[in-house]
Amino acid sequence: AQNPLEWITIYRDFKIGELAHLICLDERSYRTPQPCDKRFASAGCEDQYKTSMLGENQKFWFYEKLKQGNNWKIVANEVQFVQGKINGLYGSLDAWDGYIKERQEIIEFLNKNNINKFVALTGDRHAALIAEIPTEFKESYEKIVGAEFMTPAISSISAAEANWWKDYGVKDVDEYAQLEMKQNPWTKYLSHRVWGYSILDIDKSSAKCQIVNVDKYKKDSNKEIAATYQYIPGKGLMKF
Repeated sequence: AQNPLEWITIYRDFKIGELAHLICLDERSYRTPQPCDKRFASAGCEDQYKTSMLGENQKFWFYEKLKQGNNWKIVANEVQFVQGKINGLYGSLDAWDGYIKERQEIIEFLNKNNINKFVALTGDRHAALIAEIPTEFKESYEKIVGAEFMTPAISSISAAEANWWKDYGVKDVDEYAQLEMKQNPWTKYLSHRVWGYSILDIDKSSAKCQIVNVDKYKKDSNKEIAATYQYIPGKGLMKF
């Protein structure tokens, strides 16, 4: 039987006038298996540096798209890009934390090519997250190559409901979120109590994300603005 991945690809890109380039990645079909023995709340292992999320062909294609023009690069990114490590444990090795070497290669490519109009649009985690993407994931990071905007789920179960936070020795999901932001200072906003959607507003000089909360437990719930942050290349994230 013929392998469908040899003749069908679902990663693709779209030009939004001269303003932006939407690049849609396939982070399932070509990846190597998640590393280490434990997928969630894992201490990690050396195999995190031997994995690939994109595969060689897609990664080469991605780099070529990133180099095209000086417009915004808006990347449809399936799983969390920035590091999320709490009390020495990685939240999920299904995310880019399980593919550390390749993630750092991408960051270094952005930095080397002076690409900082870069936004990763993410889902997957059933949470709302807004973060800067630094050149190095360390407490005193200085340079930023982009931002990550993670939209919340519409109705899926969250850490608040599933008690995923109990693996980290905290009292509740709010302490879990606060601890993650404290130990991962590039993450500026994180909530496991938000459901709804996000609005991305971009112009030539900035990208603004507004997270809208719609209470899934109420039939006629009102919309509430949970968070608004603006990313300015060269300056980072600003809260509104």
